[in-house]
Amino acid sequence: MIFLVFAPVLAALLVIGLVVPADMSIKEARTAYNNQEYDTVYTNLYGRKLSADDQRLYDNSSCILQMRRWEKSYQTFSGIGMPREALDALISGVACYDYLMNHYDTAEVQADLDMSYNNILNILAAQYGVTPEFARKIIAAGTDRDYTRYIDSIIFGTPEPGKKTDTASEAPAAPEDGLPGEPGEAPEGMPGEDGFPAPNGEMLASPDGAPSPDDNVYYQASVDGNGNIIPDAPPGDGGNAGNPNPDGDNEALVYQIYSN
Repeated sequence: MIFLVFAPVLAALLVIGLVVPADMSIKEARTAYNNQEYDTVYTNLYGRKLSADDQRLYDNSSCILQMRRWEKSYQTFSGIGMPREALDALISGVACYDYLMNHYDTAEVQADLDMSYNNILNILAAQYGVTPEFARKIIAAGTDRDYTRYIDSIIFGTPEPGKKTDTASEAPAAPEDGLPGEPGEAPEGMPGEDGFPAPNGEMLASPDGAPSPDDNVYYQASVDGNGNIIPDAPPGDGGNAGNPNPDGDNEALVYQIYSN
């Protein structure tokens, strides 16, 4: 009898306990949006049933955070000496921008998105000599292998997809006087014992992650929304996981996040 009396009361309290916190989270998200605290907006609204106005706040915040993520990822990877991943983050930022332009109404946050996009383009031009057109050519690579070869061609000076270097025919013959070019010395522009050639002809030390025929399939490190590396995270969604080497010769691969 007592249970029958208090059961409706307990049910009402349970409903209030579920509805009130959700309502408070949505109100906090609206305030955070006005304060440009987009990570709070995203966290508070994620997974909730939203009105059209609140969905707009969620989508706008998500777009801004996605673009900022690639900027932060570039800074993180550059800071710990992972050049392939750093360049991959910038190229992915260009792909992300194009994706957002095609799939979201970005009118209200266009200035924020353009700021991140222009930052990425400036780094690509200044650090790598990569134009927006060439970045999109890389994004449109037909396979993960070709995408990786484009990345490596910029970082290490290796051939682009479809371009091969016949090292045997290009290697200069050893002069009779024993000057540079004698046996045992790497030909100009080819990798030697000390590293890979830079565009200006200087030698760069071979960093960890340089292409090697003995490498296993390469998985890009996972990065959280704040640009922090999660080193022990298993490969997940997004094009960088569980994707077997299509040609089966164990060449290291960098996986693109977005593709057409």
